[in-house]
Amino acid sequence: MKLEGWKETLISKAGKEILIKSVVQAIPQYAMSIFKIPTSICKSMERKIASFWWSNSESKTGQHWKRWDILKTRKDKGGLGFKDLMDFNKAMLGKQAWRIAQNRVHMWSRLLKGLYYPDKSFFHAKKGSRPSWGWQSILYGREAISGSVSWSIGNGETVNIREDPWLKRGIIGGPANVNDPSFVADLILKQNAMWDESTLRRVFDEELVKEISSIPLNLPLGKDKLIWTGKQSGDYTIKNGYNVIRDKVPPTFL
Repeated sequence: MKLEGWKETLISKAGKEILIKSVVQAIPQYAMSIFKIPTSICKSMERKIASFWWSNSESKTGQHWKRWDILKTRKDKGGLGFKDLMDFNKAMLGKQAWRIAQNRVHMWSRLLKGLYYPDKSFFHAKKGSRPSWGWQSILYGREAISGSVSWSIGNGETVNIREDPWLKRGIIGGPANVNDPSFVADLILKQNAMWDESTLRRVFDEELVKEISSIPLNLPLGKDKLIWTGKQSGDYTIKNGYNVIRDKVPPTFL
């Protein structure tokens, strides 16, 4: 590993922090953006980084005064902000999953859909019987975004009523009746850009009707847009995705 050749005794703690964050933890980023790196490799890399951080000579590993999990905590929460490589890997793969969900007409999105989920949406795709490691990696990245996405309704043509998140309460779920509409577009009067109240009241209870009716519609009806709820702009970023993942980790006793 690159840091094995560095002279620990010649570098201050501040220098070590810069080297670890800007060089060592940046080296595997390209691979992490494409594939899920095995946990054993991530743990091995973190052990080497921890040894380098605490070492005080060429022959000694030094005393580890704090667990590495604590040093991976954000600085505003009492840590040093070193990256958790597994969570960072997931956040980077989340970017790939976000691109697939956003750009359904692109060639690689259509290729994956034809291979793995021809009759489903991306967020309901399964692993399949003989998945490639690349596809399994994308599904791993999907975990990073699936809990923090929502659809902003335009024409409603791509949003499944019961399977996709498009309401504040989340996914409606549950079985549909035989004659119930499948897509949000079937609930909209397109000529006037208004909700079809008769259909809403036939399908849903009063509480759901009220929530759906409160969603604004405007002419002309545009395309539905996927929103990342973890950021005000609505766009997924690796940095923000990583922070959302880390915020879900139980607090470490400092």
